[in-house]
Amino acid sequence: MLIGSNEPITWDAAAMTRRLQQPFSVAHYGSASVELLQSYVEMFATVQPTFYGPEFDRTGLTDLNRDLFPRDEFMTPAAD
Repeated sequence: MLIGSNEPITWDAAAMTRRLQQPFSVAHYGSASVELLQSYVEMFATVQPTFYGPEFDRTGLTDLNRDLFPRDEFMTPAAD
């Protein structure tokens, strides 16, 4: 998962877990048969995010996604 922001993002796994346990979240994802809660609770409990700020040296990166128009992958109707 990749999240970007102009402001620093506070990583609060406990708050994210509480939000996933809210009735709205359970019903919303459950309506799509997504077993979200257990998977993400486990992930938030064990995974720490990696943060990259403006000071991060990107000159050595080689695995880059150069797709300037990512919507075409998600918004273009599939051919029948």
